[in-house]
Amino acid sequence: MNGAVYEKELSKLLKNDQLIICTDDGTSGYEGFTTTYLEENLKEIVKNFENTQHISVYTCGPEIMMKKIFEFCDKKQIYVQASLERMMRCGFGLCGLCVLDPIGVKVCQDGPVFDSSYLRKITDFGLFERTISGEKIKS
Repeated sequence: MNGAVYEKELSKLLKNDQLIICTDDGTSGYEGFTTTYLEENLKEIVKNFENTQHISVYTCGPEIMMKKIFEFCDKKQIYVQASLERMMRCGFGLCGLCVLDPIGVKVCQDGPVFDSSYLRKITDFGLFERTISGEKIKS
């Protein structure tokens, strides 16, 4: 498969210069780490807007990467939405494996997409993950 999911659809909704795709292996868009792209190109990206409040970053992938993207963007007051992937044994909110500490929201019921206001409150974001048995381990 070539390209990112919904890349064509997003390109139609946005101006072409507003959609930036990054993949580690270069299968679509920028080849390399998204965090590196942001650090190297933020000034160029921002100059196309009045201020950073008109910029949104949408991210999915490994939680450790999303955490770094969020921290970088939050310092620059850039709005972020992250699609979190947590262990979900039941998918109905009963088992509690996907609960975000300490705010108690469940990825399977309340997400999987969370914005900056939630991401700021999650103390285990990018630091821990849970095994199928519920054990919490460092990422």
